[in-house]
Amino acid sequence: RVHQIGNLPGHTNQTEWIIGNELVAIGRKPDDTSPAAFQGLHALKMFVLFDEACGGHPNLWTAAETLIANEGTKMQDMR
Repeated sequence: RVHQIGNLPGHTNQTEWIIGNELVAIGRKPDDTSPAAFQGLHALKMFVLFDEACGGHPNLWTAAETLIANEGTKMQDMR
């Protein structure tokens, strides 16, 4: 609904946002205890959003930090 209300480009399903032939966003719930929870995700720029982050396992925060290795990338902890 939000995608449609915002008149955003592309289309969405339950877990993906696709514009043209490019997957631009995904939603996932990795295993809480996995230090490699986000392994395999690669992009020049990446945005990670934790919904209800106060209930998230610390391993997920650690795993997310592995995604910010690119120069100029930062992580903002809003807990």
